[in-house]
Amino acid sequence: MLPAPTKLKSMPAMISITLSKLRRRLGHVASRVNHTGNRVRILSHGKNLAALVPISDYVALEEADAKSLQYKEYQMAEQMQRWSEIKKNIALERERDNSQLTCRSGGRQFPEQPMGR
Repeated sequence: MLPAPTKLKSMPAMISITLSKLRRRLGHVASRVNHTGNRVRILSHGKNLAALVPISDYVALEEADAKSLQYKEYQMAEQMQRWSEIKKNIALERERDNSQLTCRSGGRQFPEQPMGR
């Protein structure tokens, strides 16, 4: 049996306002955003310019950005660790191959052969 669907939190309404109108009514619009939780899209010449959002939305966005950055730093650290291990293994394999070559040659060193021959 499938679980019952969860109710999604509805998004606050997005209101659009022109930049020139916002200049005249900034105090009123900011107060409305604060009290209603609605977001306001600011338009300039009919194109999206910016947005006013409730402070709770802004805080949530900042927290999400910080978590995203921390996760990216964690991923990079993991990749660097793996790369260090790969380089270490390559160095160990080269050292082992060189020691086997020296043992088979009776201690004489031979110049390295170019790859592909």
